[in-house]
Amino acid sequence: MLAKLLRRFVLLVLVLSAVAAGVVYWQYFKAMHRPLGGEYGRTVLHVGSDVLHVPRGSSLKAISAELKRRGVIEMQWPLLVYGKWRGDAGEIKAGDYRMRPGDNIMALYQDMIDGKVIIRSLRVLEGSTYADLRRSLRAADDLEQTLDGVSDEELAERLGIEGSLEGQFLPNTYHYTSEDSDFTMLKRLHKQLTHALDEAWQGRATDLAISTPYEALILASIIEKETALDHERNIISGVFNRRLKKGMRLQTDPTVIYGIPDFDGNITRAHLRTDTPYNTYTRHGLPPTPIALPSKASIVAALHPDSGKSLFFVATGNGGHTFTETYEAHKKAVQQLISRKRAEQ
Repeated sequence: MLAKLLRRFVLLVLVLSAVAAGVVYWQYFKAMHRPLGGEYGRTVLHVGSDVLHVPRGSSLKAISAELKRRGVIEMQWPLLVYGKWRGDAGEIKAGDYRMRPGDNIMALYQDMIDGKVIIRSLRVLEGSTYADLRRSLRAADDLEQTLDGVSDEELAERLGIEGSLEGQFLPNTYHYTSEDSDFTMLKRLHKQLTHALDEAWQGRATDLAISTPYEALILASIIEKETALDHERNIISGVFNRRLKKGMRLQTDPTVIYGIPDFDGNITRAHLRTDTPYNTYTRHGLPPTPIALPSKASIVAALHPDSGKSLFFVATGNGGHTFTETYEAHKKAVQQLISRKRAEQ
């Protein structure tokens, strides 16, 4: 009799254990296949709540706790069991991850293992200034800000730059993650600029009026501000190269504008007559620093001036320029521009 009761008890325990195991497995299965942030078969994730930030050094336990706190998952233990079973939880990469509607926790886990972080873009425009770049970095989404209170002099020292920071960063579209900072971005941009300038300098033309890579950078920044047309860059470079050789002043408006504090967009004769270190109407040679961030194309153009004879140019009013060899022809081109503007009014 006792043996019979014992067998029944053991059988009951086995049945209850099997039922319990089945319940646990069903909870595990449902938790691992349930869409993130929603009931089985639907999702409630929406823009603004669909990004998971994983700090550097985060454990799977900390990540699962954050997901549960935000309501993305209902229980932590299924994810912890899954990570233990896989044995690769220590390989999770830091960064921001997109929790896509319809995905389950296994898909998110795999993204974290593969490091499929959200990639963001920063567009640095040709001809913009260092001040413009700093504003863009401050406004960039999810870019760590580390330079508040850091002076330009200190930043230049940290970047290994002697003197002005103007012109020292190459315009382009750059990609970054939440693990990047404003400093790492500036370091990357400066490295790209240095590479482009060194490469162009090694392949420079002979018989140039400039004698150092930094002078090439200054000239490239002026070319960048004078034209947006690729076919004009070498022509304008040629004009400036010949003027420098002849000892003529460059007389280029963008340099004057750069030296005007709080320029309102309207350059006047008074501006052209007011002497500043950047006024190439009152001073010979190049200005002391670049006046903008030049593109690689402008850097190459500065070191490959065309072999023409023009010494002057003036805007045509439609984006291009008229190039002339004599001052008399230049005055005529200026008068034609004035007449065209008057006719358009």
